[in-house]
Amino acid sequence: MKILWVKPVLPYPPHQGTRRVSLQILRTLAREHEVHLFTRLLWPREAGQVDGLRAAVPGLRVTAPLAPNRRSPLHRAAYRAAVAWWARRGRPPVESYTCLPELLRAFRDLRDQITPDLIVAEYWYAAAYLEGSGSVPTVLFAHDIECEARAVREAVSQEPARGRWLDLEARREARALQHSRRSWYLTPRDRDAAVARFGVDDSRASIMPYAVDVHGDLAPRGAGDPPEDPDQVLLFGSFAADFNVDALRFTLESVWPALRAGRPQTRLVI
Repeated sequence: MKILWVKPVLPYPPHQGTRRVSLQILRTLAREHEVHLFTRLLWPREAGQVDGLRAAVPGLRVTAPLAPNRRSPLHRAAYRAAVAWWARRGRPPVESYTCLPELLRAFRDLRDQITPDLIVAEYWYAAAYLEGSGSVPTVLFAHDIECEARAVREAVSQEPARGRWLDLEARREARALQHSRRSWYLTPRDRDAAVARFGVDDSRASIMPYAVDVHGDLAPRGAGDPPEDPDQVLLFGSFAADFNVDALRFTLESVWPALRAGRPQTRLVI
């Protein structure tokens, strides 16, 4: 199968959660299919990371134009004015910057050139890449329900989310999911929220199973396998993500004291 995959940011290096998810999915698909990735570079220096991505995912074809609003200070100013104009007409900046006309044209040229059997776009604000695909099957890979995730963050932090375009983004997210031919989610909770909150057709909403490669000290243990170091606990994650910070705080405040009380010699590695 020939798959055309759209991700708004370069998924390399994989130093953030959703980039790791995307990288592993691409790596898995590329083992058996012809996979083309269309992404955008947010900075000229990211061009050097494309070769690293190709090395990390053998066989992956990558098309990665520089976002046109990042070419120069003059381009930034011009596109900022255009995006503000689009926002007043109902399209939030995150969607406009992701789907700039130049990027959409480059994507469509690639699509017409390779004639894919399947097109997948990540995140609701990239839904425009799925338009005009004709009979080619398309999937919107939502990851999660962004407005639901925002509500969880508000509950955890006990601070309201701030942003000029939050309501508009929630409406556009709902529209993108409702109009998608198929949509994928990472958890049953997100899939069920899309169906219940936005009225997404249950038969067109699926859970995307994914896995992150683990090896060495991170390899899962089988039943009865003794731990290599019974006095060491490993907690790993990107702490630029608020949910991982919350997990770390819970571990330090609730889990770690109980472990130390039962096994004073235990060490925690973060």
